[in-house]
Amino acid sequence: MLTVTRDRTGKSGAMAIPLDQVRFLQVDRGKSMKVYTEHDESYVNGACQYWIGALKPHGFVQADRDKIVNLRLIKHIDHQFKRAFFVTNPGEQDMSCEFSDPCYKQIVKLLGQEKERREFQIKSKLLSWIH
Repeated sequence: MLTVTRDRTGKSGAMAIPLDQVRFLQVDRGKSMKVYTEHDESYVNGACQYWIGALKPHGFVQADRDKIVNLRLIKHIDHQFKRAFFVTNPGEQDMSCEFSDPCYKQIVKLLGQEKERREFQIKSKLLSWIH
């Protein structure tokens, strides 16, 4: 869970959202981060480097100097414009997260490893059911 607020000042009160709903975070005016989910935008306090460290164990990686993306929610990568989409067949209106060049290369590599890991787990599970 991630405790967020609906506004930058926190006057709207705090609420918790599951990390598996957070698509990405982006620096928003200094010491806060804007949190993007499928339907909402909210805010958390703290520097980008702090959140990179805090969210890494949960599948998040740095996408740019001011963005952190949830690898587990990426469904499509636009290799021409170096950006991630969170739906399988994206259109121009769909939410995306742009990558810096070095982060793009790292993310593509990590996604390849994650895909191989998931496929291995599925094969292992199938084999255990057969035996």
